[in-house]
Amino acid sequence: MDEYNPYSPEPQGSKALSIVSLCLGIAALISCCCCLSPVCGIGAIVTGIISKKKNLPGGGMALAGIICGAVGIVAYIVLTIIGLLGGGDSKSFTDAFMEGFEKGYNSGAFFLF
Repeated sequence: MDEYNPYSPEPQGSKALSIVSLCLGIAALISCCCCLSPVCGIGAIVTGIISKKKNLPGGGMALAGIICGAVGIVAYIVLTIIGLLGGGDSKSFTDAFMEGFEKGYNSGAFFLF
């Protein structure tokens, strides 16, 4: 990079891996309740690390993808453990939800736009 030339070319490389890492990390967070989260999380971590190791542009996006992917995997594991240990009776939860829904619906606590 020429110090005196303000029109020097930017560093070579693509932000594609960083963008992929960020997108997969966000997908891992959103899908932490289903089996898609570990796949997206691992993909986010791998592509983020590759982007950071190659020192490609978009390092912040790569780091965010790594963090989001890791958090998505951890959330998936925690939710899976809670589900396997029977952290709640799903039938009673469903019944309580429907009872509250019906109570709110019958009381007119809804708005139609």
